[in-house]
Amino acid sequence: MKAVCLALIFIFCVCTLSAVAVQPAGEGTEASPYHVASLDNLQWISENSSSWGSWFVQTADIDANDTRNWNWGQGWNPIGYYNSSTDYVNFTGNYDGQGHIILNLFINRPYISLQGMFGNTNEAILANLGLNNLEVHGDNYTGGLVGDNQGSAINNCHVTGSIIGRDTRTGGLVGNNHGSIDNCYATGTVTGTNYTGGLVGQNYSGTISNCYTIGSVSGYVYTGGLSGDNTYSTINNCNSSCSVTGHSGETGGLVGLSEGSTISNCYATGSVTCPYAHNSAGGLVGSNYGTIDNCYATGSVSGYQNTGGLVGGNTGIISNCYATGNVTGLVSTGGLGGYSSNESVISSFWNTETSGQSTSAGGTGCTTTQMQDISTYLNAGWDFISETANGTDDMWSINANLNGGYPYLAQNNTPTTDDTVIPSSSLVSISNYPNPFNPTTTISYSLPVKGLTELSVYNIKGQHVKTLINENQIAGQHSVTWNGKDDNGNAVASSLYFCRISSSGKQEVRKMMLVK
Repeated sequence: MKAVCLALIFIFCVCTLSAVAVQPAGEGTEASPYHVASLDNLQWISENSSSWGSWFVQTADIDANDTRNWNWGQGWNPIGYYNSSTDYVNFTGNYDGQGHIILNLFINRPYISLQGMFGNTNEAILANLGLNNLEVHGDNYTGGLVGDNQGSAINNCHVTGSIIGRDTRTGGLVGNNHGSIDNCYATGTVTGTNYTGGLVGQNYSGTISNCYTIGSVSGYVYTGGLSGDNTYSTINNCNSSCSVTGHSGETGGLVGLSEGSTISNCYATGSVTCPYAHNSAGGLVGSNYGTIDNCYATGSVSGYQNTGGLVGGNTGIISNCYATGNVTGLVSTGGLGGYSSNESVISSFWNTETSGQSTSAGGTGCTTTQMQDISTYLNAGWDFISETANGTDDMWSINANLNGGYPYLAQNNTPTTDDTVIPSSSLVSISNYPNPFNPTTTISYSLPVKGLTELSVYNIKGQHVKTLINENQIAGQHSVTWNGKDDNGNAVASSLYFCRISSSGKQEVRKMMLVK
């Protein structure tokens, strides 16, 4: 009996207690910010709402795996909460991750809203932070980093892992965005109902720039590879390669619904599926009531009605865009657009051969040869690097050996070859060859200064696969070979993988394709 009691006490302690909170060093001011170096420090922030207007800097990578055992399995308590109009506290401070990551953060509250590392933020600054192998399950307003962002600036942050929202507004990085997001990315799986996106669930009166997503997104209404909904907002210089599945209504490779908004200099390459009636499915945007300019989509699109290679339904303006993906649908199906009402489609094209569509709601149909001929676009007034007659902004470029021979966006870090580096603000350079590979590839990297260097491989869900380097290294050129096996020596399957290098507070992520 005594042994049983002791066991029950132990289980109770494990399941209910969080870490022993330890106040970080520092004073929480701009001149002397709190130095966050451990999970104990993070727990102190979570428990002390009086600190949520302070300044924080993270000084080390933090493993948060223990959060799985906290609060009877509910995990991490978000920083910032809203219980009612009279009972709420926003995070309004400044959190600078300084290029560090938080691993294995866990949240399991499927019937509680505002879930993420930060529940809700207001006029805050979040920067230079990565959340790897994250698991979040919430209700309304669920995101990996922030549940609800009100007027905050999020810069140079990323999330890898799994995000699930039971109800509305679910995003890989942010559930609901009313602020600015710049130079961020999310990889993994995002599952929601209404307003579901690989990066943001709903972008309302917000801005998203220089961001990308990789993985899969599944929702019910308003589902997009980057953002489920984009209303009175701006998305610029972004891309998504997520596979996107919507069950009923407004599904797009980049954005599900765009209303009163501008989408420019963007592209989507993932497949889009919305098999049921009363939907609009597009390679880039499901339904467009705004402006789309200098964009393209290459993924396949399968829908029931209002299905198009670029846009499913269009009541807005489309200019200087193209689509090449295969398009299948039952009602109102087209190579560029599926359905239109008072639309304006200017200087835009679709591939009649690869799309399988000879008609479209707007745009001009071309053969593959014509689509890969720069004169097709120059004659339509597109601004290319190689000319000045159509402008000097140098929006587009074309090369027979890049991007399948189709035009690519010169200003958007377009993945034009298999060895393209994913954009980041890092000073650490990294490449690998061959790519694609089978079964080995050599990863080369350059370090600007001496420091602790970690080089690891992650799968498309953001799960750790293999640690290749974890040691102090001198400045200069280095290389290491990955044999396509995980830490346990098991050969991994053919798939897309990510190689992440972190050194001296800088980081870089690279795509690698294993093909057997």
